Amino acid sequence: MSAAVEASTILKGGEFLIRDSRPEDVFIPEELNEEQLMIKQMAVDFLNNEIAPNRAKIEKQEPGLSPSLLKKMGDLGLLGAHMPTAYGGMELDTNTNTVISDVFGPMGSFSVPFAAHTGIGMLPILYFGTEAQKQKYLPSLITGDLKAAYCLTEPG
Repeated sequence: MSAAVEASTILKGGEFLIRDSRPEDVFIPEELNEEQLMIKQMAVDFLNNEIAPNRAKIEKQEPGLSPSLLKKMGDLGLLGAHMPTAYGGMELDTNTNTVISDVFGPMGSFSVPFAAHTGIGMLPILYFGTEAQKQKYLPSLITGDLKAAYCLTEPG
């Protein structure tokens, strides 16, 4: 896929607040290209056809449901949109990955395994893992064959 944007004009985070910039340098959803719109529609279709009808079951934590939905997302490439092609991802730009995350963000408790999997589960390996760790874990995380989770304990 080639949902790429000219890197030299991309403003990072809230950089438009602290750097002289032109309005056309700030990405807005109305500027999604055709490929990004197609990817967004695929995500919306998945949400409407797979997640929304199962929302009550997801909220009640039906065993196996969230992992099976993550696997289906992996089959569609939705889990590896932001990951390098060297590990099986699509290496799409940040805006495209944000569009995908934006679709699934407000979907109740399912947004948690999705965000944990694609963010806190994959990114530390990508950014800080050894090459051996990346090769061992990222391909299976991208396909959804391996599931990431976030574990936390609090004192008291």
